Amino acid sequence: MKYITTPLEDSIQKLYWRIGIKEPKHSIEDIATRLGISICYQKIPLSADGIIFIDPLQNKCKQREVFTHELGHVLQHVGVQLGMPEDFRHMQEAKARNFALHFTVPTFMLLELSMPKYRNQAVNLIAERFGVTHDFADERLLHYERQITGELFFEELLKGNESTEDYSPGEIDIYGDLPFYEQPDFKELIEEFKKNGATDDEIQDIIAQIKYKEDISQW
Repeated sequence: MKYITTPLEDSIQKLYWRIGIKEPKHSIEDIATRLGISICYQKIPLSADGIIFIDPLQNKCKQREVFTHELGHVLQHVGVQLGMPEDFRHMQEAKARNFALHFTVPTFMLLELSMPKYRNQAVNLIAERFGVTHDFADERLLHYERQITGELFFEELLKGNESTEDYSPGEIDIYGDLPFYEQPDFKELIEEFKKNGATDDEIQDIIAQIKYKEDISQW
């Protein structure tokens, strides 16, 4: 299976390469310096005007996670997250969280790892290699697994479209005219994602990625 990256994953890789980083666990101070961003250590984590504030009492793993979350605000949004409508602030926080997961554990670095056989070992490897907490590593691995599951579904979708000769003359595919996201198998897959905590935004992102890949395959 060939892993097809998302626009966010591509942007993060280009950003890392632009500042000369191609391996994990550079210090947040080093990353900030290369990006022209200042870090100020205080107890309330936030970001404003190119400055990221981090609690000095947190351990290094938590500081890294907070730094990349606030970096998401610095790079993607304007202004401090105070005084905004609650629903708008939550939307920005969700986007910053997704950015943090991918920036802290970039896909191009993740693809270079030889993953262990068991999931808990893979989580431990990610946590150790990228300097993050176990919970953060588990959440990032879940995102990675969903992306791979989407790739596998897309490959099966292509196989199904190419193997019409397998049908017997009297066999009718009652779902053949439905788009992939309306087909029962895909809906079951989405329900599994939801049970595992996938948000509506994440699910829409998966559908958009598969639509994009489906369009590319037809070029």
